[in-house]
Amino acid sequence: EGLNKQKLLVLADLNHWRMEYQGTEKNMTSGCWDEAINDLIRLSANLDFDIDTVRGRGAWRDGDKISYHDGLETYGEPNPDMTYIRLPRRDIGINDTPADADLVRSIKDVVLGLSFATLSDAVRTLGWAALAPFAGALKYRPSIMITGPSGSGKSTVQEVILKNLSDFIWCDTKATSTAGIRSRIGRDSTCVFFEEADKSTDKMKLNVDDILAFARSNYTSNSPDGFKGTKDGGWVNYKMNSMFGIASINPMIEEIADENRIFRVNMVKPSGLTATNWKENEKKLFTLLSNKNCRAVRALTWNKLKTIFELTDRTVDMIRDRTGRDYRSSYADALLASAFIV
Repeated sequence: EGLNKQKLLVLADLNHWRMEYQGTEKNMTSGCWDEAINDLIRLSANLDFDIDTVRGRGAWRDGDKISYHDGLETYGEPNPDMTYIRLPRRDIGINDTPADADLVRSIKDVVLGLSFATLSDAVRTLGWAALAPFAGALKYRPSIMITGPSGSGKSTVQEVILKNLSDFIWCDTKATSTAGIRSRIGRDSTCVFFEEADKSTDKMKLNVDDILAFARSNYTSNSPDGFKGTKDGGWVNYKMNSMFGIASINPMIEEIADENRIFRVNMVKPSGLTATNWKENEKKLFTLLSNKNCRAVRALTWNKLKTIFELTDRTVDMIRDRTGRDYRSSYADALLASAFIV
């Protein structure tokens, strides 16, 4: 659908089409392009095609097998029944030398010194940042909502910790729709963070509610598919394989379905000695979370994913018994804690 000269040149360079349809002459005529398009449509009509077997960039899981596709190469244990499409390469560093214990311990010590309301808030933040680049390989994909008053450090947590470690797609909630996010992600598995989420107007409330529903529908691959119709009579699948984060001054979770799938991370405004320590820790973070070091952390997480999953399976029932929450939210919390521990 919508084939043209420019799209054919994405499939193969000009020399290929010259050789196939125009011999050694320098230029392709419009008739030659039409012939090439017609041939491609005719040949494609004879092939069975299932969109559900197409995968883009990111991490993927098939039972106990995990793979990562960067757009050019597929690493780990790819599924031979799947088609990993060629896209501009997204190299997040999984083949780099993994971070050593001293580096991850230093990052942990500095982050725990920031103005999180509780230790659990810091643990969930680091766990989410480590796992988000590998969202498609997770059984459940917990979202986080960072809340706190102005000056509490939300921006630093987003821009320095989460963005650097997870390499997320950063969105302005006021100017972003779920349709735009679906188009931006495509067939990829990735992580997305929404900034400045609030419900100050009816329009913003509808948009934020739509985004929260979108995040909830992406919580697990085992949930039912969601479909929306398009103007041309087609449809799009509402469910993807990505993780989401949201920042807001005021908490906005109103439904129990969201409470069980979106973890709040609360920040408090530092004062006195805490404010002085914050500034010192912020400077340390800029050095610790360099591009090289963050790539090394992602390489470490990639190498330890199965260990993280094993620890999650061993601890989920303990969390469920202690909190009384359902299995899915207990598993998601166990997943974040296990990533932090490992």
